[in-house]
Amino acid sequence: MAAGLQDGLALREDARFHMMQNLEANARRYLVWQAILITAARYLAAHSPNSRARHQTAEVARRVMRSGAVHQEVEELVT
Repeated sequence: MAAGLQDGLALREDARFHMMQNLEANARRYLVWQAILITAARYLAAHSPNSRARHQTAEVARRVMRSGAVHQEVEELVT
């Protein structure tokens, strides 16, 4: 009977252990997906021009077409 009792205990699963394994696995998945989403958001932000950037691009294109300078100093713009 001692052997049967020992076998029964060996086959019994620890529910808390599996719960902790699931929690740990899901935390890792969350961190991986969070890093992926942050990377994607940063990439899109860097490669998607805003309205100011579009205006600046258009101004530079106009200056280049008129054979003007691509870069202007701040003092030149004020005067």
